[in-house]
Amino acid sequence: MSEALKKFKDELEKVNSVAVVSGKSKSAPHALSSAILHSAFLKFGKKSHLQPTENAENVRKFTEAVVKNLENLPKPENILIKLDTKKIPVSELKYEKEGDILKIILKGADSLNASDISIEKESAPVDLLLIVDPEEKELEKILALIPHREVVKLSAKEKSMAAKISDVLTALFDEIPEEFVNALWALSEIEEKTSENELKENLDLKRSLLEKKIDSGVIMRAKEILLGKNFWKLLGRAMARSEFEKNTETLWSFIPKGDFLKTGQSPEAAPELFREMKNIRPEAGFFALLWENTSDPKAVEALIGGRDINKLQKLASSLGTSLSSPYFIAKGFLTFSEAELKIRSAMQRTFLNSPENL
Repeated sequence: MSEALKKFKDELEKVNSVAVVSGKSKSAPHALSSAILHSAFLKFGKKSHLQPTENAENVRKFTEAVVKNLENLPKPENILIKLDTKKIPVSELKYEKEGDILKIILKGADSLNASDISIEKESAPVDLLLIVDPEEKELEKILALIPHREVVKLSAKEKSMAAKISDVLTALFDEIPEEFVNALWALSEIEEKTSENELKENLDLKRSLLEKKIDSGVIMRAKEILLGKNFWKLLGRAMARSEFEKNTETLWSFIPKGDFLKTGQSPEAAPELFREMKNIRPEAGFFALLWENTSDPKAVEALIGGRDINKLQKLASSLGTSLSSPYFIAKGFLTFSEAELKIRSAMQRTFLNSPENL
């Protein structure tokens, strides 16, 4: 066990309440990572709260299919009794017990008006806030949203999230408990599809998981939940409407609203389409997946991903947005033609005219 993990375990043993929140909340890997950690803290005997996120329905059900215990304990709360002392001049405050009833008694020189007293709830600080792979831009908001005494960030920068979580589980329980085997395997597979590098640590982890009881049926059903039964039909349509552009090494794909309606899918499938297309067309350095918004046929959105994260960050900035994992979403286009023109122009400014290409 590393010194950092030993310190984390020692700290966790001292705390009572934990809150787990996922950065990049709509991502299946981040939602699954947060759920595994939350379930582990419950097993470790802590009052853990998994902060609700705006995950798509398929991501939520996918997570529930591979993580066994997702009981969500409420965050600690305080009750506040507020009064304006100008309107209610209190000269004395005392408490009395009357059986199981606690009475709070306010005394004043004049008569006091109870209507000027308000009772509210506020979130009490959790002992430990654990944030899974947050972006810098969302970190301040998360810290302000959840009162806390201590905070720990778990990121996948130096090591895959599956490997880091397996290290945490081993530190807490001496070995990976059986109930987390399927979830770790599913997380490893998703990460392998999104990573630009060979994740040797995930291969090592999967070898160790094979020594335990993996339920391949559970994992396959969970994957079907995540992708949807007609996902492959949508992928086929996306590939049929794709073209490879050599000078920018970009695979372009266009999905009209009708393709979503005919396959019963939604634009929320875009990240999964991106992952599968990366495997099918490994020669592409970048991917531009454009679609018509199903709720607003006059709006076109785009998922732009790539293998060069530095260039991708510059491209996201050029289009007025920011990176989320190995891709970003660009919005605000009226037509496919407008979206293609603006994205292509940004690519030329970012890639072809950058000093490294001169």
